[in-house]
Amino acid sequence: MILSDQRFGVKSAGIRPLLIRSGLWVLLALAILLATWQLLRSDFGYLKPGHWIICDAEHVKGDFFVKKDYKFSGGKLRSERYAKSGSYSCEIPKGTGAQFGFGFDIQAPPVGTAFTARVWRLKNPLQEGKLVAKGEGKTPFYYETDQVVQQKDGWEQLELRFYAPYGADIQKISIYVYTNGYQDTYFDDLEILPSDHWQQGAFIAPKLRLDIKPAAWKILEKARDEALKTGILEAENGSWVEADLIDSTGQKIPVNLRLKGDWLDHLQGDKWSFRIEVKPPNAWNRMVTFSVHTPSTRYYLHEWLLHQLLEREDILTTRYDLVELEINGSSRGIYAYEEHFEKEVVEYRKRREGPIVKFSEEGFWAGIKRQLGEHGYVRNDAGLSAMEAYNADIAAFKEKRIQGTPELKKAFEQAQTLMAQYRYGLKAPSEVFDIERLAKYLALCDVTGGHHGVIWHNQRFYFNPVTGKLEPIGFDGFGEAPKSFPTLLGEGAMNPGSLLENGLLAHLFADSAFTALYTGFLKQFSSPQYLQPALDQLYAAWAPRLDWIQQEFPEYQATTAGFSNYALSVRSLLLPFNEQSVKVYMQSSLDGRQELQVSNTHTLPVVIIGYGSGKIMSGQLPQPVTLPGQTPRRLLSRLRMDSMIRDYGAIRYVDAEALGLQMPQHGATLYVPAGANTLYFKPLGLDTIFKSSIKPWHTISLQNTSIQKLFSNTKLPQNPSLEIKGSTIIIRAKKHKVEQPLVIPSGYQVFFEPGAELDLIKGAFFLSRSPVRMIGNAEAPIRIGSSDGSAKGFTVLQARETSVLHYVYFTAINTMNDPGWTLTGAVTFYESAVTLDHCTFYNIPSEDALNTIRTSFELSYCHFSKTASDAFDSDFCKGQISHSTFENTVNDGVDFSGSVATIKDCYMHHNGDKGISAGEESDISVMDTRISHNPLAVASKDLSVLWVRNLNITDCGQGFAAYQKKPEFGPSRIIVENYQAKNVRRLHAIAKGCILQLGDQLITK
Repeated sequence: MILSDQRFGVKSAGIRPLLIRSGLWVLLALAILLATWQLLRSDFGYLKPGHWIICDAEHVKGDFFVKKDYKFSGGKLRSERYAKSGSYSCEIPKGTGAQFGFGFDIQAPPVGTAFTARVWRLKNPLQEGKLVAKGEGKTPFYYETDQVVQQKDGWEQLELRFYAPYGADIQKISIYVYTNGYQDTYFDDLEILPSDHWQQGAFIAPKLRLDIKPAAWKILEKARDEALKTGILEAENGSWVEADLIDSTGQKIPVNLRLKGDWLDHLQGDKWSFRIEVKPPNAWNRMVTFSVHTPSTRYYLHEWLLHQLLEREDILTTRYDLVELEINGSSRGIYAYEEHFEKEVVEYRKRREGPIVKFSEEGFWAGIKRQLGEHGYVRNDAGLSAMEAYNADIAAFKEKRIQGTPELKKAFEQAQTLMAQYRYGLKAPSEVFDIERLAKYLALCDVTGGHHGVIWHNQRFYFNPVTGKLEPIGFDGFGEAPKSFPTLLGEGAMNPGSLLENGLLAHLFADSAFTALYTGFLKQFSSPQYLQPALDQLYAAWAPRLDWIQQEFPEYQATTAGFSNYALSVRSLLLPFNEQSVKVYMQSSLDGRQELQVSNTHTLPVVIIGYGSGKIMSGQLPQPVTLPGQTPRRLLSRLRMDSMIRDYGAIRYVDAEALGLQMPQHGATLYVPAGANTLYFKPLGLDTIFKSSIKPWHTISLQNTSIQKLFSNTKLPQNPSLEIKGSTIIIRAKKHKVEQPLVIPSGYQVFFEPGAELDLIKGAFFLSRSPVRMIGNAEAPIRIGSSDGSAKGFTVLQARETSVLHYVYFTAINTMNDPGWTLTGAVTFYESAVTLDHCTFYNIPSEDALNTIRTSFELSYCHFSKTASDAFDSDFCKGQISHSTFENTVNDGVDFSGSVATIKDCYMHHNGDKGISAGEESDISVMDTRISHNPLAVASKDLSVLWVRNLNITDCGQGFAAYQKKPEFGPSRIIVENYQAKNVRRLHAIAKGCILQLGDQLITK
């Protein structure tokens, strides 16, 4: 700096003092600038490793929260309504789209710096609010979490762990909270801890070095290229190449290796997976055959922790850990190694050598390859026989060695027999398996969410030559992250309907002894008293592995607390509910005892053990009665697993799945003393006792009921309208004036000729326990009517075979209204399957024109018009409606209660209330349907799920409504893939707790 005498107006003689004084001023200015710079660095991210950066929301300055030397965005959001600590928190109000709360920016973070960020969130029903770390620069990153690591006083703590990657250009890291705007959300105590080191002392990963010659590498590249073209990797003998493995001492060990994995996630980028065979007489890490793969293919450390828990329970599992892989001097980063199925697997776990067997995967992957080649995508329900577990060969690992060793060959033959018995359910599980270890294994898979290994083609078993039984070998538990909503492998246990859903496992869960063991272990392993000490013991090994793995995979944000929370969610599914899980209804009371009808709605079996008339059990049943678990509602389960479904192709076949798999409840008839008012029960395999009150069902009567009187007074041969030939009843093609009831018992086949007509007058009706065949045609339809309007309905009751109605015309008939017996439908089918085609219901004065109850149905090309209330009412049924019209009804077009149904290509218009109504736990799929001129187009209530695709709504007062009507049920859902609406005054009304997913928009209240 040059100082000018003229500028300062001084003589040269005074320059030295001036310079001194000026120098002091300059130093002072520099000090102020430095202090200001330091303050600015603090405001925008000056880091002190090992020191927490904390925002407690207690102080604001301008638009910022402030704490010590740090400034945080979002100061205008300070609220005193709630606080985790102090008097204030950060309130993010609801709004449209993403809403942001307090945050902190770190400028130019040093590479390699590790960060831990935490924040407390006030609990809210939608779990709104996430914690985010966002890196900006040439190599940006973005991580977010809503995973709760601990809870206290109604608040939940979220935690993120990440780092500034080595070799990355990160100019700024922003740490903040945000919501989707669905509701007001509160945050407090944002904490950020930078650290200049990772926890590496407790774990030093071994380095696995491979030398692969260029010619061999080209063979591997060719195999990879072929896999990328095909869509899967086929491991063939020709893809093996020779290489050298360099151990920790520098010694070269000759090996054979090939690419490994089925799906292409094993071949992404330069993170290829390999199967390695060490040539005799060498071994690596006491293994002669093992695999290395990127940890992401087994969901990182989740797989490692599952293996550790299996080891604790002495369940066979492969050795599994992390390693750094180097190929030809170039590091490929972090890998996982996993032992392959050699004799060392069992010998290392202190078992005698025996065959390791499986159901061969060859047919399954051949089917996958064909689908990818033919149409480019995979459907698990494609119907290819080669992909079925029941058609797979029973294979062994190292079959050449087995064939050459007489003892092993005999053992393999025994193992094949056991595998076949397991596959076809020919023997009790205790005769085939080490039942305790198998029950433990499946329970641990549930508790951790590691279900991938129980898929039939992933199952591996060891034949123990000492016990003569199979033991499971746990591996490959995680193909992806565990589902958000846990499910149990034993759901629907002992229910015959679950055979369709669970495949091979259903044979296990059909056995009460196995199910009881499984349930007991599930309770034990999911308890904090068991799991927390296990996780605490593993934490010293978990933490450094997590730190190391996050250097390459920072998106993996798991915590051991996450496993605890998942296990608690599993535990919540284990126990039934008092009064809710077991339903008890009194059928009759006679001679000092009650006849009860009992059903189980819990997904696991329960055992009815006794009864009482007060607050305690006063009597025991002579023999405990086991009720099967209820088969889960598959459509609702699918939606729970992904509550924000966007790819509707993923649930393309869900309506067929719901129809094919959901089964009615299984019940039992019990007898207890007349004074009892409560039944007592417990889960199968557990000792905790629950209770359910006995609800009245029928009034006590010692005389015949109304229905009994009707059938006991039947005079079938004397009725002139009926022509009887053996077990066949024919109603001829003419007009029959019927003045007396037509009552037909079971054991007949009832045929209406084309052109037959019944005119039911003077209170007459048609009632049959036998199926009816009414096959008319367009020129000669069958007509059922009442010229005086007094008819009491057309009813088919518990017929054993399906009734068929083709071109049948119903008009002017009312419903059954007899003393003690009243129905709601003019035409009723109860526990009697029915198919209706080209049928017409016109001018029907009853509550329901057609009512199906506890049965299956098919309606196609049917027409309903001018009904006094509902056109079609389906109660506890399964069925399909297609190409049908429902018009000019006083109430609903179609009304479902407790039903599973699909509606396709239908038209509802001028219905007095709703076009489609789904209630009482119904699962209804609606496709390609039009609704017009209705007060309300579609409604879902009381735990129902209404799934919609291609719905056209025109000139309606309201489009969609979801609500809870009955207190014994709960909120409902409507899932709309796409729709069109025109002249709709109000598109939707959603009650509290209910959900409407309208395309990509989630609407709730």
